[in-house]
Amino acid sequence: WPAALVVIVPLRLGLNALEPGYVPQILQALRLSQALGLVGGKPGRALFFPGVSRSDGETRLVGLDPHAVQPALLSDAFTTAHLASVRCDEPARVRPDRLDPSLALGFYCRDRADFLSFCAAVATLPAKGATPAFSVVQSLENRFVD
Repeated sequence: WPAALVVIVPLRLGLNALEPGYVPQILQALRLSQALGLVGGKPGRALFFPGVSRSDGETRLVGLDPHAVQPALLSDAFTTAHLASVRCDEPARVRPDRLDPSLALGFYCRDRADFLSFCAAVATLPAKGATPAFSVVQSLENRFVD
């Protein structure tokens, strides 16, 4: 197919806390060329995390608060006031192991070839022997049949 595809993967990666074994997979998923980021955080405080930063030997997710509702901009003329209103002076920095276990990863595939590349990359995310955080399957046929 020639059209683009956005893939949203809602996940629950633990009961009350994020299982530590999934953290490396989340970080690897965010490094994929198709990654848009993840939505998650803590109960009552969700953030959009478009990426990861590393400083002082510590990895942190960089988060933006998507809750500031604004009127739609209906022209291509961005004013200085509008640009200032959507800017984040101080993004949140969250340790990945502090995320709530309910989160969603987002990916953008330009076309079918990019989607197939994404599927192949997802298969390499879990370390050998680790339970995958998510997977892509060809078909659900006979997948849940006893």
